[in-house]
Amino acid sequence: MIDKQDLDICQNRHRDNAESIAVNPAIAVKFTDRSIVYDIIQASKGVTSKEIARQMERRLNCISGRISELKRAGLVHVVGRRNYCGILYAK
Repeated sequence: MIDKQDLDICQNRHRDNAESIAVNPAIAVKFTDRSIVYDIIQASKGVTSKEIARQMERRLNCISGRISELKRAGLVHVVGRRNYCGILYAK
């Protein structure tokens, strides 16, 4: 079952603000982006969120939620830092 937090990882921050809800990407878009982000992390020997954003030609704020979802699911973890960013690895 999908809970409200799965639909919007930032739900606790915006507290049901209508504007924030309106710009929340569709579930299908999140799923696709999450898969792409995970594939990039798996294919790398450590990658930062900024490097993923650059590879995907997206802004960091567009992919940071997908990284948070992958961390929460236990699929990725951070080991060390590079250029002030955590280095992500697939588990």
